[in-house]
Amino acid sequence: MKSQDVYGEPTILKYPGMTVRVYRPILTDEERARRMKRIEQSAAALLIEYYKRKDKDAAVNNAYNYGQREEKRLPNLL
Repeated sequence: MKSQDVYGEPTILKYPGMTVRVYRPILTDEERARRMKRIEQSAAALLIEYYKRKDKDAAVNNAYNYGQREEKRLPNLL
């Protein structure tokens, strides 16, 4: 699906060896709010998934480290 956005004049940034043109769409207030809400929902979903995986990895590492500590303790108990 092609974007139907209308773009304003580009902002031109010049750097050594390159020129960058930044085109910004001209949006209605309603369209801007709709897009910002989608961005917010996507960012929230990304953070939720990140912390779920982080917690899962921490649990796996804790279980692994706990097993190693138990192995080290066993000879001392005998």
